[in-house]
Amino acid sequence: LVRTGENGWTCEAHDVAALAALLGAAAAVVRDEKMRATARATAEGFGIDEMARKLTALYAALGGGSA
Repeated sequence: LVRTGENGWTCEAHDVAALAALLGAAAAVVRDEKMRATARATAEGFGIDEMARKLTALYAALGGGSA
C-alpha cells in the first residue's frame, strides 16, 4: 500500500532513529506536489464513504444478498 518515496514512508515500530530520519526526509519533500497527489489518491480508497461501501458489499455477500 505504501510505496516508499512515492506516496509515503514506513519504518519499524519503536525505531525512534528511523522515525526521526523519515521526518527529516518528509520535511525535505513536503512541497513535492506529485508525492502529495499520489499519497492523496492512495488514501482516498480508505475514506469513510468508501470503507462503508466496501463493508456493505461484504455484508451483503456474506448474507447471500446483493449490494
